[in-house]
Amino acid sequence: MTFSRLAALTGAQEAIIHKEFHLSFADPKIVGAGAVRKLGRTNYDVADQLSNLGMEAIHPKAARTLRQSGVPLRVTNAFQPADPGTLIDDCPAESPQVEIITGLDLFALELFEQDMVGVKGYDACIIDTLTRHNVRIVSKVSNANTITHYVDASMKVLRRVEKDLAAAYPSAQVTSRAIFMVAAVGRDMGGLSVLHRGLTALSGSGLEAIGATQRPRQVDVQFIVNRNIRQAAICALHAALVAGDSVRVPQAA
Repeated sequence: MTFSRLAALTGAQEAIIHKEFHLSFADPKIVGAGAVRKLGRTNYDVADQLSNLGMEAIHPKAARTLRQSGVPLRVTNAFQPADPGTLIDDCPAESPQVEIITGLDLFALELFEQDMVGVKGYDACIIDTLTRHNVRIVSKVSNANTITHYVDASMKVLRRVEKDLAAAYPSAQVTSRAIFMVAAVGRDMGGLSVLHRGLTALSGSGLEAIGATQRPRQVDVQFIVNRNIRQAAICALHAALVAGDSVRVPQAA
């Protein structure tokens, strides 16, 4: 925060932060060092999505300070000082592209209530309960009678949340399960059919998606899978959406 504030106050040409790695299209430990490329350039929208998924290129508050001050951020690899690293600014992508495949272990907290249809207040109560227990919400989906929040929390804390929600809605079914969210992220992914191609890639690799979400503002597409196939899911999506079919995708165990 101090670093970003100083850059903003001095009107720096750019801010530079040194990491022990390059920002890459995927984790080389998972997809293989030979299959990974350095990102090179992206924008603050992508940095925000990465932060939401626990992969902080920079703290979101620091990024906001730099962005509002018009100061680009350069992320370099401390072990390769001659490499220019990856520049993060507000420039749009030259063409639609999936830039990063990453993921995070989460829990799916689900409240099912038959009487929810047409009744307001359920989601507000859930959010209030999660906030009271200091649970971070990464994403959520809902339909007529079910609200599912994908949250970053311990099972111990979730049990307390479930207890409070069960007390608030005695006739509801409140459950939670361990899941893995793997996301395709990019400055502009419009027209790439990322959701369809991603689901096809998972299915073609013998992997099952138990959920998927795409928003009209196409900067990220989220796929929900069981945790035991997390690495295989990342490899399958990286092969299909970033690297091409030449990358070998490991099958589920």
